[in-house]
Amino acid sequence: MRNIKYIDGYYNVYVVGGINSIEMKHNDYLPASINFKRDFQVNIEGGKTYAINLKKSGMTQKKTQTVVFNMIPRTGKITVNGKTYPIEKGVIQTELLPGKYTYTAQSTYYEDKKGEFEVTDVSKSKIIPLKLKAYTAKVNFVCNVPTAILYANNKKIGGPGLLEIPLGKHKVRVVAEDWKDYTQEIQFEKEGTQDLNVTLKPKPFIPVIITGKGKGKMSLFIDNKEVPEWKNDGTPVKIKQGRHLITITCEQEKDFETKEKVVRIDQNTPKIELKF
Repeated sequence: MRNIKYIDGYYNVYVVGGINSIEMKHNDYLPASINFKRDFQVNIEGGKTYAINLKKSGMTQKKTQTVVFNMIPRTGKITVNGKTYPIEKGVIQTELLPGKYTYTAQSTYYEDKKGEFEVTDVSKSKIIPLKLKAYTAKVNFVCNVPTAILYANNKKIGGPGLLEIPLGKHKVRVVAEDWKDYTQEIQFEKEGTQDLNVTLKPKPFIPVIITGKGKGKMSLFIDNKEVPEWKNDGTPVKIKQGRHLITITCEQEKDFETKEKVVRIDQNTPKIELKF
C-alpha cells in the first residue's frame, strides 16, 4: 500500500494491483484483520473504489500494556511478580495488566538486578533496559614480555600486573610486537586472585633480500639499528616476522641521502629495494 491519506474521517488508500486482506491497528484495541476472499467472497481489484466502515463496538479493546525487557547479558531470566521468563537473545516481550510490578533479572556470573515499574498506558509499549553488573576475578597476569597486552573475548584488558576479568568462559589472547600470539580458552569461576602465567615465543626470522640502488657508500638500518653484516649484494638478511622500519643511507662525496620504508615481514615478503 502507498499514498495513505486521511480526509474527513476516512482513510483513503490507493492500491495498484489489488489486495486480499488488510489489518487495522489502533493503540487502544487489538489488531483487526479482514480477509476479503475468505470472509466476504470478494476480490478487491486495483483501480476501483471501495468503502469500509468500522465501528469500535466490533473491536476488542486492548486491556494490557506491551512490556519489553532488553537485557545485557543476552542470556538469563527475569522474574516479574513471581512469574519467570527465560531470556536467550537479550529480549523478552510480555503483556501485563495495569498495576505495579516488581522484577528480578538474573544471569550466571552476574549480580541480580531488582526494580519496580508500573503499567498505566496500554496504548504505548514500555521498554525496560537492564544492564547487569558482572562478577569479576582478580588475575595476576605474568608474561616474559613486559610490553604484552592481554585480551579477553577481543576486549583489551591490560598489560602484565593485577587485572580484573569478568567471571565466565573467555577466549584469552596475549599479543606483543615481534612475538607469536598466545591464545587459550579459560574459565574463571570464582572471585579472588588467580594467576595467569604466559610465555610468549619469538616470531621466526625470515630471510629477506634488501638492496639499495644508486651510487655511493650505503648502510642498512632496521628499526633504527644498523645491520653491519649487510653487503648490498643480494645476500638475504634475517629479520623477525612483523612490522619493521627499513632505512638505507647513501653517502656520496658531497651528499648524504636517506630512504625509508615501513614493511610487514612474513613468508610472502618480496625483495625490498630502495632507489636513490
